[in-house]
Amino acid sequence: MLPDTASSARSSVRAKLLALLGSLAVAVSTATAGETPQPPQQHFVTIAREHSTLTYDLSSVRALLLDRFVIQSTTLDAPEVMQYHLKALDVIRGFCAKPAGQYSLPAEMPTLHLPTIASEGITVVENPNGKLVHWESPYKAIDGGLLICGGAASGGKIQTEEYLYNEARRSITNGFILAEVFDCGHYMRGFGGHLERSPAAMDPSDVIYAPIHPDSVEEEVYARVCMAVTGKIPYRPEEAEKSRPSTK
Repeated sequence: MLPDTASSARSSVRAKLLALLGSLAVAVSTATAGETPQPPQQHFVTIAREHSTLTYDLSSVRALLLDRFVIQSTTLDAPEVMQYHLKALDVIRGFCAKPAGQYSLPAEMPTLHLPTIASEGITVVENPNGKLVHWESPYKAIDGGLLICGGAASGGKIQTEEYLYNEARRSITNGFILAEVFDCGHYMRGFGGHLERSPAAMDPSDVIYAPIHPDSVEEEVYARVCMAVTGKIPYRPEEAEKSRPSTK
């Protein structure tokens, strides 16, 4: 019988998380009596993913409430994926000169040694505000991209094709930047309604919260970021249930 890969993955994440929580518990228990444990002296929390790296900048933390804060994250492609996106951008730039319509991915598109899926190729859209090119990646785990070819940008300001191309390159090399909210006392994580990039721009009343999924990579992120910022083990329903006095 083949192993349940999803169950195995959850077990692996769970084991990693418990080891992480255990290491902090030891550090807390060995602190001098009456001494408040201090967060580790680090500048970033980095979580490696299969095709990217998620990094949290601890210097960007803005406190909202006790154990609730907003922090800036950056998702950066792995080196080979970043090179793939940059080369693909150069190829689709040529489609800015083509009329609106649907096109197959050209032979000169870069490739990766990854499982492929059906792709809708390249879509050129034109309207009174300008033209844009969207392309769909032929790889299951890799996103495609979007290039605005020219026309009206934010605020109605007209931007050149060269400027917008360079902006697209910067978005690839600088990564996807987002302000995220962690509520370490309630097992929740949230984002601003406008997906703000800067913690300073985040309106706390505009945050949309969602509970953490147990035994997931998301829970590992929650635990590591909360530990790094607050210096203590964050709330987890499972641990709270264990520590609750028995009614028997």
